[in-house]
Amino acid sequence: MSNDGAGEILFWDVKTGKREPRLKRTKNMSYGPNSCPLSYATKGVWPYDSDLTDINAVEFWDDVGLGVAADDFGKVHLFNAPSMSWGAPSMVHRGHSAHVTNCSFTCDKSRVISVGGGDRCCFVWRVVSTNENGENGGGRGGGGSGGDDHFHDDY
Repeated sequence: MSNDGAGEILFWDVKTGKREPRLKRTKNMSYGPNSCPLSYATKGVWPYDSDLTDINAVEFWDDVGLGVAADDFGKVHLFNAPSMSWGAPSMVHRGHSAHVTNCSFTCDKSRVISVGGGDRCCFVWRVVSTNENGENGGGRGGGGSGGDDHFHDDY
């Protein structure tokens, strides 16, 4: 799966390298991680008043129920995944002084790395989950689990 400059979601056959135009062959496939800003599972990262250049990067993992997005306003957003509604709620984290060019979870998904454009900084954010008592706990936040996942700046 990929996106183009016109805002289309494109699907590809990895064996042949050719575009797959038939939706029924691709609609039930699982993509992990999903790094396409324009997809059905990442629709919620887009604010109502945004354009195609406002979200620079995303990474969504359905198996852990989390997604991260980098925007043009110096913010890194943490979402529940999938995020299917326009303007979905998120935990907003600030630190970069200009647009954020990329973001990604580490392989164990315990941290998020974000890279700034104008400030040329690389931030490492720790993903933590707090339960109703305010203590750190495991598991996925939101959705009735009793906790919220969010970032904590390690430095």
